[in-house]
Amino acid sequence: MTRWASRPSRVWAETTRNSIYPATRLMYWLSTRVILELRAELNLSPQHFHDQLLSYGGVPMMLIAQDMRQRFVP
Repeated sequence: MTRWASRPSRVWAETTRNSIYPATRLMYWLSTRVILELRAELNLSPQHFHDQLLSYGGVPMMLIAQDMRQRFVP
């Protein structure tokens, strides 16, 4: 039995959310890629990187990346 098979309510919630907001998964995927690329680009410790990233709150990831590049890339 898979992890998902044991949680039908979770599967229903995910499929419902994705059908109502189809761009949600794309937005998560693109933001994840930006975070991974930014981590590779900036030479910060993981703790410092994540502290800085989370300090922006709900700002769109593209704007965060632009600001962090201006602040941390010499």
